Amino acid sequence: MGGQTTMNGNSQQSENGGMLGNVADLGTNLLTLAELQTRLVTKEAQESFARSRRALALLAAGLVTAASALPVLMLGLAELVVEATGVSHGLGLVVVAAGVVGICGLIVGACLYWLKRMQLTLPYSREEAVRNWNWVRTVALRSGWNRR
Repeated sequence: MGGQTTMNGNSQQSENGGMLGNVADLGTNLLTLAELQTRLVTKEAQESFARSRRALALLAAGLVTAASALPVLMLGLAELVVEATGVSHGLGLVVVAAGVVGICGLIVGACLYWLKRMQLTLPYSREEAVRNWNWVRTVALRSGWNRR
């Protein structure tokens, strides 16, 4: 395929290097695979961060705003609950706090659901790592390294 690095596919001993040459070729191929896998993970991580940047910025802004307004809002609502129902101040505060915690849980849950749907799991890197591992196993099996 275009744009892909080719690996040394010879599992037979070469005439010039013998077994030592094959081991050196395998080591070179493994280092090349590791370098390419690292590049792919880096590229996919950058793309995933770029896709989720807006959601994370909105989440951070929402959390800061809610944290700054929450004490005043809770005290005001608690006073309204106390006046409307005639309960004690302590019970009014607890009722309001429980409601606010529930609402915050729904907001955080919605943000996590949104981020989860974006599929930030680096699918190409995972697929390529499986292919690389299968290649290493195939080379090892053909070389007779699996004998105990």
